[in-house]
Amino acid sequence: MSDEAVLNAARKLRIIPAEGPSSTLSAVLRAARQGNEKAAELLADRARVLGEAVALLRDLLNPDDLVLGGQAFTEYPEGMPVVEDAVARRSVLGPRDIRLTAFGNRVQEASAGIVSLGGLYADPIGAMRRAQTRRSAAV
Repeated sequence: MSDEAVLNAARKLRIIPAEGPSSTLSAVLRAARQGNEKAAELLADRARVLGEAVALLRDLLNPDDLVLGGQAFTEYPEGMPVVEDAVARRSVLGPRDIRLTAFGNRVQEASAGIVSLGGLYADPIGAMRRAQTRRSAAV
């Protein structure tokens, strides 16, 4: 469930205004933390849907570790018990610990860096040769 889907639902539920500076995901999170039951239920529903998606991927890939990243998890850690419950109920595999990424809200930046460095790690000597060739051609 995307941020935009959550915002649209929050607007329909009148948790946040239809427009303006208060019509943000931060406002939905703040409302849930301040006791707004509709906001808390909306975020719990998001956590359940994401947990079910994690369970399906886990059943398909059977990874050794489950590390979740992205603002849906890191911005609202209060939803993790719902995620864990959804994974446990939906997955056909045995219990497994679920952790949040150590990158916090910067997971996209870290992922982009990892992808950028992938060629260097896969073939460091080849990457150095290509870089040298490009430098020589530029001179």
